[in-house]
Amino acid sequence: MERKLTRREMLSYAGNISQLTGARRMVIGDGLAGGMRVVEVNNGAGLQFTALEDKCLDIYDLSYKGINLAYKCKNGLVHGERYSPDMSEFMKLFTGGALFTCGMMSIAHETESDGTVFPKHGILQHRQAEQTYVKQGFCGNEYVIELGGKVTESRVLGYHLELNRRIEAKYFENSVTIRDRIDNLDEKEEGIMMVYHMNLGYPFVEEGTRVIFPAGTKITPITPNCVLDETHAVMPVPESGGEEILSMAELPPDSSGMNRVLVVNDSLELGVLVESNQDALPYVCFWKCPHAGDYVIGIEPITSNGGSRAGARENGTLAMIPGYWSKEFIFRFSILEGDAVKVCEETLK
Repeated sequence: MERKLTRREMLSYAGNISQLTGARRMVIGDGLAGGMRVVEVNNGAGLQFTALEDKCLDIYDLSYKGINLAYKCKNGLVHGERYSPDMSEFMKLFTGGALFTCGMMSIAHETESDGTVFPKHGILQHRQAEQTYVKQGFCGNEYVIELGGKVTESRVLGYHLELNRRIEAKYFENSVTIRDRIDNLDEKEEGIMMVYHMNLGYPFVEEGTRVIFPAGTKITPITPNCVLDETHAVMPVPESGGEEILSMAELPPDSSGMNRVLVVNDSLELGVLVESNQDALPYVCFWKCPHAGDYVIGIEPITSNGGSRAGARENGTLAMIPGYWSKEFIFRFSILEGDAVKVCEETLK
């Protein structure tokens, strides 16, 4: 029976720990992703994911026991260096993937602010990380895998932001935690915007897949076609020409100050719990797209409510970092199975 081994057992059964768990760095050979540096991670209990060093250390592939969880859009994987500042090109370069980080200076709609044009969803997801690293080994009795690196966004005579990212996974624990720190390296206070765009796809997302928000959640429609009835948080079948549906949620935090949203596939008896620290990410955007060929559920912790940078500034939700100061973000997803899904669902009621 599959079980978590102790440190002694791991070393007894496998002279090379990569037989059980671990991470390895590789380079993609061809196509639009040719030359991209990636890190494949296997937690030893069925959870596998791929982190993209050349796209902000975002997470692309995500599967559990051979079941795909991630939405991968029709564009496929595109190397970050092929980014185009032409705003009309975004939908041609969007890769999807399990985590697509948007920011740091803009999210959502393209906008112009203080003489600078900011593209749709910002430029962060197109930036190559530097000073990247992979560490893995025993920490006491736990086998820990850690990836990291940093990404900068700056302008001469203007803003200077640095994202320091650390991704943590452990042997036989079906959670992945991303700890980000944004440093404002300029003397002036700066507004920042971030979205942790978690994209889930087939076969985990199918007809009847449910999204569960905690009791007491306030949900506000964004798109005109968003109706807050019993179908709002349930995925329909793929539809020819199906329209995107967007809403914004304000959640009561748990005892640790975290927002929690659960996505459940009852037929597979699987759930994905998405968590984020509410002090830095006070809102969660819910994206449901039943469009045939672009079939996806998005759970998106977000810093602001207002669409563009200009909109967030106007309604007072633009997050500010003082000069030479930092802001920390926690984003975590956990794969739940069987009874653990039901237990989690009960805690959200």
